Amino acid sequence: MGVLHLKLSAQNAKSVAQLIANDTARRIMDCISEESKSESAVAKELGVPLSTVHYNMQNLVDAGLVHSEEYTYSEKGKEVRHYKLASQHVIITTNPLASLPAALTGLGLSVAVAAAIFFFPTAPQATPMMARMEADMTMAVPVAADPLVWPWILLGAVVMLAGILLATFIMRYRA
Repeated sequence: MGVLHLKLSAQNAKSVAQLIANDTARRIMDCISEESKSESAVAKELGVPLSTVHYNMQNLVDAGLVHSEEYTYSEKGKEVRHYKLASQHVIITTNPLASLPAALTGLGLSVAVAAAIFFFPTAPQATPMMARMEADMTMAVPVAADPLVWPWILLGAVVMLAGILLATFIMRYRA
């Protein structure tokens, strides 16, 4: 599940906003948020006519909020589609770079954690039991050094930021 990021001027921004404002469509999205379900299962669970579920489901699919990847066959041999949410989050914005402050906040937190690990390394403290065991040992055993974790955290933060910027760039010029 990802993020559906729409520019306010995008063709389907209005239909997505209308669907989110529609109580039945929101109930359907909530119903299929955990697992994929057929239209008849949704209608039964929500107590809504099947025709209403079908109408709203088609609008949700057309808007890109719901998709159908799997199907089963009914007892009569008809194909029964199962629907689930396509995106967990929907962002409609005038500025595609609006999510940049959140990305920079995540990057800043990652850098802070990496700096804390680098400047304040922690070593396990020896317990009295460990001291006695070391005294009983006749041969010294080399202790492996702690792996450097902070470069990986920093690399992950930079990759995350690059991915967000690339996705924002693509969304900006696709809309």
